[in-house]
Amino acid sequence: MAIEIPPDVDSCDIKYGTKKITLTNLKKIFWPNSGKTKRDLLLYYVAISPALLPHSTDRLPARVEQFGDLFKPVLRQRSRCRLESLT
Repeated sequence: MAIEIPPDVDSCDIKYGTKKITLTNLKKIFWPNSGKTKRDLLLYYVAISPALLPHSTDRLPARVEQFGDLFKPVLRQRSRCRLESLT
């Protein structure tokens, strides 16, 4: 099942199976030097998910929170989180 994120919008709702997912701040620049946005990152994740997800089914996921911005030192906090299936 393909997921499409419309271009030129800052937020949208997508449906995957029976789940509705709200995507926000899609135009936020994540890498200023290349101009890549949050939308670009999400499209990359969608593209690699068929190869990546089969290898991560038996692994405990981790969430990394970053406090700060791109040009200042940051505090990174790693914590365990629960992986919920999108199917």
